[in-house]
Amino acid sequence: MKKIEKNAPLHVQVYKVLRKKIIDGVFCPGEPVIEASLAENLGVSRSPIREAIRLLEQDGLIKKEGNHKIIRKFTSKDIEDVYKCRLAIEAQAAILAVKNITARQLAHLNEIFEMAKKVSFVNDQKNVLKYNTMFHETIVQASKNQTLIDLYASLSGLFMYYTNARLVHFYQNDDYLIEHQKIIHSLESGKEEIAEACMKGHIESELNRFLNFLS
Repeated sequence: MKKIEKNAPLHVQVYKVLRKKIIDGVFCPGEPVIEASLAENLGVSRSPIREAIRLLEQDGLIKKEGNHKIIRKFTSKDIEDVYKCRLAIEAQAAILAVKNITARQLAHLNEIFEMAKKVSFVNDQKNVLKYNTMFHETIVQASKNQTLIDLYASLSGLFMYYTNARLVHFYQNDDYLIEHQKIIHSLESGKEEIAEACMKGHIESELNRFLNFLS
């Protein structure tokens, strides 16, 4: 495991390193979280490890099981629950983005869309997930609502973790591209109700595709 540079605040650096490793699937669901081992691997004391674990517990990525802490285990219902929260947050983000999105952000969305088409064509599912995440993050940022942005950020870690751990073999067909294009057009239209409907339809369709894959 790569060691980290000891710049302050150290526990935040440790948190970011461990969070990325959990999301990327380096640690398996249900795997024990051992402070001494993590401290040795990262070349730090156990104190910043302990603080980082506390933050990861707040994120829902680490859970207590009996007297031990483990990497979060999850079910299909957990995935469904996160999607339902995403639906509420991102539908509101789409409504707000209609009025607040900048020309630069719209251009960025179109660039992401074109890159997503390219990686979908060669079935590069890792980058499909990357550009899908960028697409949604851009719309949430365009809402200009910091509370909503923070709520989305708190959910995004769980969503990416679930995706990488459980849906690694999921094939995302081109339906999502059609839905993304509709969302872009709805934001350009200036009509909030259309943007809301397009985003809700997209999130619901994506959830159904995932649940069908898991069944």
